[in-house]
Amino acid sequence: MQTFFDKYLSDELIELGNYLQTIPEAMRIEMLDGFLAALVCSPTQVRPSTYLPYIWGDNHEFTDMEDAVKYPGYISNHRNVINRHLAYGAAYPPVITTIKNDNSIGNDWALGFMQGVYIGGDAWEELFLDGQNRGIFIPILELVHGHESKPGIRPHPVSEKEREHILSRISSSLLGTYEYFSGHRRKRSVSSSSRSPSRNASRSRAQE
Repeated sequence: MQTFFDKYLSDELIELGNYLQTIPEAMRIEMLDGFLAALVCSPTQVRPSTYLPYIWGDNHEFTDMEDAVKYPGYISNHRNVINRHLAYGAAYPPVITTIKNDNSIGNDWALGFMQGVYIGGDAWEELFLDGQNRGIFIPILELVHGHESKPGIRPHPVSEKEREHILSRISSSLLGTYEYFSGHRRKRSVSSSSRSPSRNASRSRAQE
């Protein structure tokens, strides 16, 4: 497995990373971390039945029932770790597994994040079209295309020093994105609560 740096990884995440590397079409841990971060920030709820196939790949089938329960559980646990950081207003440093001297450090994380944005739907456009706040998303976009040169936009790929600066801003970008869509998540929570019968109401109906 590639060398991890700048972040302590739990035994669960290391085991999950090793398992994902046995699946040719699966995401690697760095991409998975970015993907889950986007799902946590998402203005719309994305269910496991929707996002898990993106992680494993379309053709993956579990051959072991224990694995079929364990590894999705590890993914859920890691998603909860990201959510706890952001929900409490704490910076969440991305999991980066690319070797330090590689000029694509952080690209896989950003590509995973954008995959999560894609399945989150059109509601993300609210941020992209918000002239006052869309700047909070710039570090992630810079990583997505950091290895490319863009005529008229970027005459050369992002340098190592520039990339370090971008990576240092990812945590605040994540937190800003999470907070930007906080109103959407509150509405989801209220809507979900209003559709769920109260425990007392359920008891009353049971006694009738």
